Parts: sequence; C-alpha cells; structure tokens
Amino acid sequence: MFEFAKNTKKSRRETELVYLSVFRVTIWEKFGNSYRLMLFTNGEGCWNGPDRSLKVKLRCGQKTELTGVDEPSRCEYILPSHSPFLYSGFA
Repeated sequence: MFEFAKNTKKSRRETELVYLSVFRVTIWEKFGNSYRLMLFTNGEGCWNGPDRSLKVKLRCGQKTELTGVDEPSRCEYILPSHSPFLYSGFA
C-alpha cells in the first residue's frame, strides 16, 4: 500500500483550495519505450460519484514537470508529465 499525500487544487474561482484525496494504491504500467503510467486508485469518494483516481502519464523530457491536467470523466484525473529519469539509461 502506498499513501499518496493529501492533494489540493484551486477552485475554478481560484479563491480557495479544494481537498482532492488521499490515494492508497499505486500501480506502474509501461507503454512503449518512452511512456509510463502511475495509477493512483481508491481516492476520496466524490459526492454521489466514484472514488477519485489519478493517472500520471510520464514521458522522457529534459526536466521534470507536469505539462497539463485533464478530467476526462467525473473524478478521474490525468496529469501528463516529463522527466529525464525515464531515458533508457534510467528506466
């Protein structure tokens, strides 16, 4: 079991922080030679909805950075990112 730290985000009004979740399960999956996925599941339940989940999509890059955020369906978040640690010598 891996407990991901408490996560927050700014609301659309950007006047307050909204508590997102504590994720308890992490799974690593590999996609091709340059793409990996960290999957966090069993997060805080949404109001009248599913438990939150988070996919961090990692690609090789010059520096470690998040490059965006998406919510393709309710309470499911995707964060594309880059990291030099995924080059063939490290992965």
